[in-house]
Amino acid sequence: MATRAKRFTIFDALEERGDFDKNPANASSRDNEGRGLYKGPQKFPMLVYHPEGEEEIIVPATAENTPFGPKWLNEHRVIIHKEVNSEEELKAAFADGWHDHPAKAIAAGNAKRDPANRRPVPPISSAQTINDLQAQLDAAQAALALANANKAISEPSKPAPNPSFGEKLKKAVASETLV
Repeated sequence: MATRAKRFTIFDALEERGDFDKNPANASSRDNEGRGLYKGPQKFPMLVYHPEGEEEIIVPATAENTPFGPKWLNEHRVIIHKEVNSEEELKAAFADGWHDHPAKAIAAGNAKRDPANRRPVPPISSAQTINDLQAQLDAAQAALALANANKAISEPSKPAPNPSFGEKLKKAVASETLV
């Protein structure tokens, strides 16, 4: 028998117990009579992230010997975070400088680090990335339109070129007469 068929995790145990079906934050949750318990996305509890993007090591690195010397591998880090359970706690956390997204915490930490030690900041959401790219595209198109307008003003108008055979043919087909 394949080892995959023997898989059993904590999530399988939670599913067996019905914990996911009882949680109103899950869209598939039902009560004992089969009515849906889902009330839409829940705002709380919510995680907030350290004001300076501080991290803690949850799995220390292991040393591996290589021909080029020892390397430290497989270190796992997590941004320090805390859970808030109400609007008051959230306001207090924001007042203390905590962030509502890990990317904002990383960016704040990068501002205090030297340039050689900065970490890449992931996008907050794909919608934000799309909006940023759309803004860049709009700015480029506006700059191109302005450049074309300036070019048209600076160049004297040229006489219309002699129509090509293709243009004559299109005109003839449109008027249903052959040349």
